[in-house]
Amino acid sequence: MKHVAIVLLIMFAFLINQGQVFAQEDKEEEKEEGKKYAVNLSLWHPVSINKTKHDTVNLNLSLLSGRVGYVNGLDLSLIASVITHDLEGVQLCGGFNISGNNFTGLQAVSLFNIVGEKTEGVQAA
Repeated sequence: MKHVAIVLLIMFAFLINQGQVFAQEDKEEEKEEGKKYAVNLSLWHPVSINKTKHDTVNLNLSLLSGRVGYVNGLDLSLIASVITHDLEGVQLCGGFNISGNNFTGLQAVSLFNIVGEKTEGVQAA
């Protein structure tokens, strides 16, 4: 039971840190384009290759948690994965997944998945 409480506290800390995913953004900010990366490696955002919530990646590998703007491919994370805009592909995580806008593909996780707007595909928790 003690381990469950610790895991829940860690996930709560991730959610607080990544809370801007749910913030209302104005139209100009949504149109902002970030850099494009074939591979992004992340320990805990912002300790990662990508630096903004508008960056696009094809392969996102996160040890603790990762945050990118768009994923077109595969997203693997040990604890948490946050995509602030759109996901097209596969998102696999040990803790929880958050996709801020649209999701197309497969999301599989041990705890929960969140999609902000439109979902097309399979979600498994």
